[in-house]
Amino acid sequence: MDVQNVTLSCDPALGYTEGNKFIATGAGAGYITASYDNAVTAVIHVNILPVDGMKIRMKEVVIDNRSDYQIEVIGVSNGNSVPITASALLWTVDDPEICEVVNGSLKALKNGTTWIHGTIGDMEDSLMVSVENPAANQIQMTPFLFDDWTMTASSQLNATLDTNNLPAQWNGEGIAVNFTFAAGRAPFIRTYNSNLQTYGLPDTIKIVLNTGEIPIDKATVYIKPNNTATTVSKVFTDFQNGENDLSIPLDEIIDVSDRSNYPLHFDNIYFQLQTAMNEGKNYTIALKEITQIYNGIPYTSIRYPQTARFSVYPNPSTGKEINIRMEDGTEQTLQVNIYSLSGQMMQAITLKTQGGTASFTRKDLQSGIYLLRIAGNKQIETVKLIVK
Repeated sequence: MDVQNVTLSCDPALGYTEGNKFIATGAGAGYITASYDNAVTAVIHVNILPVDGMKIRMKEVVIDNRSDYQIEVIGVSNGNSVPITASALLWTVDDPEICEVVNGSLKALKNGTTWIHGTIGDMEDSLMVSVENPAANQIQMTPFLFDDWTMTASSQLNATLDTNNLPAQWNGEGIAVNFTFAAGRAPFIRTYNSNLQTYGLPDTIKIVLNTGEIPIDKATVYIKPNNTATTVSKVFTDFQNGENDLSIPLDEIIDVSDRSNYPLHFDNIYFQLQTAMNEGKNYTIALKEITQIYNGIPYTSIRYPQTARFSVYPNPSTGKEINIRMEDGTEQTLQVNIYSLSGQMMQAITLKTQGGTASFTRKDLQSGIYLLRIAGNKQIETVKLIVK
């Protein structure tokens, strides 16, 4: 049953073999031959039928520069759907600065979107390509805006969704569900945000939350792949008092090799509470951020709101003046870049510190969260900059 040391071959007029695959590129009829140890052979007759139609499996795809994507092409032959090797097609790219196609494999070059077109004979189909290259090992999902969140909860809890009672160290970032415990069956809280979606092809999604002293029976995180109306989920049952990280390796909940799953959309978190709480006592569940983690990119710490080497203020920023202070007070030249969370560079500035500080005027930026990358004398830090 476990046959090894077998080599496939065929008449070149039919096509070619690649490992255990026969790929038809010709026409007519002929044989595929299997040889075992160059001594024993077996053959199978094949009759190549013409392709009546052709289409690319997906109409749009997300790629990044950490892995290539083998374009999936489907042919229709004699009423049956069969895979066509993408290398058999002639490919053109509307914007060749964004991506390229090499032997049917799509390679990311620069952030942006473009159409690619595949042609075989007189048949053609197109694919919209979005290149989303992560700028850091960890990037937050779309800005964590309070207005995007909704909530349902057990009626006896009289819960409210607001920004009150957030942990002091979060400096006002996040959302909170505040409630007063009252006895009742199966108390629960569910928070929704359908506007959050992944950027690029993250490997893990991490949710940072604070449950205080609330005894959580379990929390279920629901995420919706792009190719379906149904959600996938992961259940967490181990919680400690205070801050918790819920990490979801995406290969545990989806087929990460199927690019039609992307982008992923956050849907909701369902908290099932235990009843061992004090009647009439106030409790808070707080959510700080949802972060995407990208394997293969060196980790760059993103601290809030300042780093060990540099202090950035004011942060959050309401005006355009940004100040940077060197913690060691040294005089040096700084290269400062502001990036959006999608990795787009918004501004680049070169500064010289005087008395250990430097200032610059930022460009007009929409309200949200940005990454401020500061490079000095063998020192590089990335700071989360909040613009209000």
